[in-house]
Amino acid sequence: MIESVNQESISPSAGSVLASARLRSGLSLQDVATRTRISRSTLEAIENERWSELPGDAYVRGFVRIYAREVGLDPRVPLALMDGAKAEVVVAEEAATRAQDAAELADTWSTVRVRAAYALVVGALIAVTMATLFSVSPPKLEAKVLDRGAPGANRP
Repeated sequence: MIESVNQESISPSAGSVLASARLRSGLSLQDVATRTRISRSTLEAIENERWSELPGDAYVRGFVRIYAREVGLDPRVPLALMDGAKAEVVVAEEAATRAQDAAELADTWSTVRVRAAYALVVGALIAVTMATLFSVSPPKLEAKVLDRGAPGANRP
């Protein structure tokens, strides 16, 4: 019962399916490399699912087909498993990218808010300064009326 639970919890991967088929065939990695003319390091990367170390997807799919046929396995099985594993990686990468974008956006808005607040403070200071300078009215000039008296009258 415990063995069946463990087997169910471990899902097969493209690399593990190919490696077990190779071992069932009694072949070493070097044997498969010689027969398929695929480098041993490429075969190891496929078995260990180190996809980033491999060339483009079209090449990898071709290598997997050749490898599967060489070890007597239907190529559709590891290809389907490989597609599922890559889909999970892509989803994880997209989630990480979205999280990073959200953090950058939040940082950008934080910077925008700080700059906006700074602009408001500077604008307010300029407004207060201008209001102070232009609100002072010039002194009022009062007309002084001189009483000179009547024309022709003498003043003592």
